[in-house]
Amino acid sequence: MTRTLCSILSASIPRIVSHWEKLVDREPWSLLSRTDRLDELPLFLARLFDSTICSAPKSGDPQPMLDAATSHGEQRRRLGLDYDHVMEESALLRRAVWEFAQPHREQYHEMIRVDSALTVALMASLRGYARPELDARGEWGSTLARLLSDWSSLLRN
Repeated sequence: MTRTLCSILSASIPRIVSHWEKLVDREPWSLLSRTDRLDELPLFLARLFDSTICSAPKSGDPQPMLDAATSHGEQRRRLGLDYDHVMEESALLRRAVWEFAQPHREQYHEMIRVDSALTVALMASLRGYARPELDARGEWGSTLARLLSDWSSLLRN
């Protein structure tokens, strides 16, 4: 029996995190403590895989993944990283995940679901980063709901 991409990537979370750490082993990330650098990356990956490929299509709940991504953006701002660094580390995470998924090309559709969710997670992180501005405009309460609504077709294929 072929292992599912869910089981492969879920079992690879520690190795994905380790690979991502090597990719960000430079400033500004190298100036952060390991705890701050990682934030909740292993938990985020577990939630990402759970909401995309580890549950039946259209039944995975993306909210926990979006909450983790939003919290991450807020944490990055508190640490003084800028917007571009949030975007760059997201691109590096995408690269790390794809490198572990690449040998399993036959499960292409599942990987596209993960990749699409990574895009939405980046958008949630950027919203978390911009929370003070969104709060000031009175938009924080609705921003994730709009994001989920706008991108639900990507998250629930």
